[in-house]
Amino acid sequence: MATRIIILSIVFLPAAGFAHHNVARRYDTRQTVEVDGVVTETLWRNPHVQINVRVTGQNGEAQVWDMATTSL
Repeated sequence: MATRIIILSIVFLPAAGFAHHNVARRYDTRQTVEVDGVVTETLWRNPHVQINVRVTGQNGEAQVWDMATTSL
């Protein structure tokens, strides 16, 4: 049983790490976006800090932006 757990861990743990960082490819890191709003929530945790900001959109409608920073 212990051997099976070790083998499954070796096979699946690298996939879990890849899945976490896979979404970074969807963002254009060469472009800077400035947001003016009110910070409503900050979560200081590993591996990334998350910040929620309430902003007013171009149409005057309130939006909540969920942002994640790089590791500190």
